[in-house]
Amino acid sequence: MEAVRSRLSGLLALFPRHGIGRRLLLTLLAGLAVLNVVMTAVSTAQLSGALEEAIRTEIALAETLVAQPVSAALWQLDPGGAENGLRGLSAMTHFAAAKVIAEDEVFASLAATAAVPEEAVVSRVPLLSPDEAVIGMLELTFDAGPIQDRVAFVRIRTILFGVTVFLLAGLIVAALSISIVQPIRAAVVEIEGLRDGRTEDRIESAARRDEVGQVGRALDVLRRALLEKQELEREKQHRDAEEARLAIKRNEENARAEAERTARMQEQERVVTTLAAALQRVAAGDLRCTLTEPFDSIYEPLRHDYNAAIHRLSDVVAKITESAGTLSAQAKTMSSFAHDLSQRSETAAAALRQTRSATTSLAKTASDAARDTESFAKVSEQVRQITAEKRDVVRNAVGAMDDVEMSSTEIGKITLIISKIASQISILSINASIEAARAGPSGAGFAVVAESVRDLASQTARAAEEIEGSVERRSTIVTDGLTYIREADTALERIGNDVVSLSEGTQSLSTTVSAQSEDVASIDSAMVEIEGTIREGAIISNDAARASATLSQEASRLDQLVSQFQIENGSSALTSISQRNADLGLNSSEPKAARH
Repeated sequence: MEAVRSRLSGLLALFPRHGIGRRLLLTLLAGLAVLNVVMTAVSTAQLSGALEEAIRTEIALAETLVAQPVSAALWQLDPGGAENGLRGLSAMTHFAAAKVIAEDEVFASLAATAAVPEEAVVSRVPLLSPDEAVIGMLELTFDAGPIQDRVAFVRIRTILFGVTVFLLAGLIVAALSISIVQPIRAAVVEIEGLRDGRTEDRIESAARRDEVGQVGRALDVLRRALLEKQELEREKQHRDAEEARLAIKRNEENARAEAERTARMQEQERVVTTLAAALQRVAAGDLRCTLTEPFDSIYEPLRHDYNAAIHRLSDVVAKITESAGTLSAQAKTMSSFAHDLSQRSETAAAALRQTRSATTSLAKTASDAARDTESFAKVSEQVRQITAEKRDVVRNAVGAMDDVEMSSTEIGKITLIISKIASQISILSINASIEAARAGPSGAGFAVVAESVRDLASQTARAAEEIEGSVERRSTIVTDGLTYIREADTALERIGNDVVSLSEGTQSLSTTVSAQSEDVASIDSAMVEIEGTIREGAIISNDAARASATLSQEASRLDQLVSQFQIENGSSALTSISQRNADLGLNSSEPKAARH
């Protein structure tokens, strides 16, 4: 694309005197002409090459088909066979003639046309014998005239097509050039109108939606800017005239303001002088100097504020005078109260020390009683634990005796079974003896066995009876022992309950004694705290007495300071303070220091 643009720019530069439309038209037409020539040459060359390749292919095919049979006919010296071999070439499109030459003579020939064509292509192929020796030459002639005619026709057709395209493209480019140049010329006319100052004319090209429309819209913005500039210039002229008028008016107002300022400065000087004199009298302590002469309306609030401040200050001094006398009287009274409180605190501390001594003895006694009750509670707990352990042993013994009793019962059942078995064996042995007696001599041995079995059954029955008697005796003993053990368990249970009750009572007593001991200790601690508090109260009382004396001295100093002011009743503040102290019956003596 860059190469095309550079070439178009070069072509446009060749026509510097022509307009843009004509330059664009000539450039595009030149490009189309060059493109037409190139396309014609390329298409002609491609077609020529294709047709020549077709002839070469046809010649190669003919050589392949004819060379072998013609060589065989020539080797056999058969002209008819050679001509028959050449007849296959007549079917080819461009075939013209063929000759077989042997020793510079025509051995056989075949012609498709009577005359040799002007545009002929001749190909010679050597004919070989079976032993690969050259025995002749095959000369093939092909007509290239149709190919040249076809190439000429295609060239003419391509040129005509190019000319047609060239003309159509020229018309299109001309129309395009006109459509581009006319809006540009209209935009140039609008630009020249803006240059001449015709800002009222409307920019018609701004309605377009192409690049010329963008230029038109830019021109419209420029036109509006010029209109705004003209409007601003008119406004500036109007503003300059208005500013000149305002300057004249401002100068008149400044002259009038200067006169007023001079009068105001004179009035201000009078006000400042009057206030300075009044403030000097206030600084000297005279609070009776009020401003009675009225000021100008601007400064009249200042005079009222000054008079109000003087009246308020006079009232404050009078109240301070009254408060100073009251403060002095209260300080002396407080000093006396602090002295009395200090003495009473010392008396209370002495009584509290005696009470603390008694509570200390009571606390020691309660602590000893608490330790004894704790020791007794521990012994009771040990007895309860031992009793519980012995009850476990007795219960184990009761369980063991119950097992023995159950075993005796089982043994009795077993001996009863053994007795029954022995009686059954005895019956069986008797039956066996009877059967042996019936058998006669042959049953003698069986009779002896039966007798032995009967004796064994008798012994077993006696042993079972003895075991049963022994078990009954042992069962009686176990039953008696079980009764005794159960009575012992009941006694241990009562002992354990009594010990638990005694332990609980002892623990309750120990808790009560411990609580009383703690109460006594708390009372003793409280006594210590009360004693400390009383001592601190005595110290505070002494401090309060000293502070009261200091406060009384400061009140006297305040009286001296306030006495410098003259209030509205015509007397000084000191006279008022002395009169008030006389009315209260106070003297100026210092309070006595409190004892420590």
